[in-house]
Amino acid sequence: MKISLQLSFFLLFFCGTEAQSVKSVPGFGKVEKSELEMTVCPFEKNAGAMVIFDEGESVFRIELNAAVPYVFQQTEFRIRIKIFNKKGFDQANIKIHYRNDKDVFIKNLSAQTYNLDANGNIVVTKVDKAAVYTKELNKRYSEKIFAFPDVKEGC
Repeated sequence: MKISLQLSFFLLFFCGTEAQSVKSVPGFGKVEKSELEMTVCPFEKNAGAMVIFDEGESVFRIELNAAVPYVFQQTEFRIRIKIFNKKGFDQANIKIHYRNDKDVFIKNLSAQTYNLDANGNIVVTKVDKAAVYTKELNKRYSEKIFAFPDVKEGC
């Protein structure tokens, strides 16, 4: 009895568990036409905009091959916002607040606006890298600031 109880405990301990079911987020640049055709927020009819998804993933890495071993954290964010009307246009103005530090920086920033043209085709307008600027708030914090181009009702 004692051995079977211990064996059961170890089997349960090593079984994989999942706290929540995770919905698959579409790849960057993969936009469904149905998202662009949506005209109102399904749960708040008067909303100017809606967050379709907001996902982040952090990974800690240990670099042992360097002259001085170090640990670093890499975080990636993906956010998709649907703008329904002019009340939601302010959601296209982005400020990313971060700490000023030689070890903290933002790289590989990609952003784009999706619209439907008159024929129902998806039109992509990328944020120009020159349109992204850094504003130093104080000695400790800065912001990356940009606005999405070609923002219209329905993008």
